[in-house]
Amino acid sequence: MSPFVFVTHSVEKHLEAQRILGHAIERHALNLPEIQHVDIEPVSLFKVRAAHEALRRPVMIEDTGLFIEEWHGLPGALIRWFEERVGVTGICEMLAHASSRNALARTIVATYDGISDPMTFVGAVEGRIAESPAGENGFGWDRIFIPRGENRTFAQMAPEEKDQHSMRRQAFVRMAAYYQGTTSI
Repeated sequence: MSPFVFVTHSVEKHLEAQRILGHAIERHALNLPEIQHVDIEPVSLFKVRAAHEALRRPVMIEDTGLFIEEWHGLPGALIRWFEERVGVTGICEMLAHASSRNALARTIVATYDGISDPMTFVGAVEGRIAESPAGENGFGWDRIFIPRGENRTFAQMAPEEKDQHSMRRQAFVRMAAYYQGTTSI
């Protein structure tokens, strides 16, 4: 069991983190305030501090952004709002005449124990936005993101296969490596 409580509403993110780390992690769903910013680092740092303030326990949060080259890095950390307003189909349609469909998926896992400064662990995967949504697995924008070297979206991959390409896996593995030997993640 991890000493960090994973603060997330997303059951899918929780299951993915447990699968990647190979053990149970306590999850707590909180309605955290979220600053609006294109970059995910300030959002992550703000949220991990707010989570610690609410629970008064060591916490970790995860935030992911989708940075589309054609849109100069938008939506970034604002991807949730793009999904809610136009959906993943709308994102594909808005790129119909784009000169580039390249994108970067970037994740930050942030931890905070209330004693040391918050720590951040980054994972990033280059890829492209599909012409249209495809696949039934995953969540969020997995149906439109194709990692570099693949011809399928994350949602067309089995969960364990997606983990091999995942920016989230990179961030959680970096976190585990950092804490290895000092505590059980």
